[in-house]
Amino acid sequence: MAPYLAFLSGYFLGAFSFALLLARLKGVDIRGSGSGNPGATNAGRLMGRKIGTLVGFLDAAKGLIPVLAWLAINDDYSLAVWAGLGAFCGHIWPIYFRFQGGKGLATYVGAGLGLAPMSMLFAMLGFVAAVALARMMSVGSLAIGVLFPIIVWWRGESESLLYFSIVAGVLLFFTHRANIKRLLDGEERKLGSRSS
Repeated sequence: MAPYLAFLSGYFLGAFSFALLLARLKGVDIRGSGSGNPGATNAGRLMGRKIGTLVGFLDAAKGLIPVLAWLAINDDYSLAVWAGLGAFCGHIWPIYFRFQGGKGLATYVGAGLGLAPMSMLFAMLGFVAAVALARMMSVGSLAIGVLFPIIVWWRGESESLLYFSIVAGVLLFFTHRANIKRLLDGEERKLGSRSS
């Protein structure tokens, strides 16, 4: 029963969309503009870098907070993993918004920072390098999806964390499938390029 409770506690927090809330406050149709994705990158394109950064921070907090809460109240590390997975899934498939959410990167990073800070920090260095080289956020996102499970395995982290990193990494590729198609077609938008 406890794993379900942990997952659901993370899910209902993760399902809250700060991007949609801030967009509505500013009168912006985030789903109908830019990439249409209610995440930090699109929020930044449509409402400015500060708003995009704020959305990214809050989305990461959705993954971090339930993980830290379960680590604080229970000795079973796997329950914190379930909470992190729940937050990640809630962000992607939010019950409050017809199960149409964001791509999950920031929430994944937040959960990872709570569960394995050093491993996720190493993966984030890979993200920074990938984005700097390709000038595409999607490439950095995919890099984290690959690097985090590898680093978790290499550092001998918990088996439950390894499973989480693999499942969430695969889901990151799924949520970025349109980006992957554009990358293969040479049509993915670079940072700083103007919206069409």
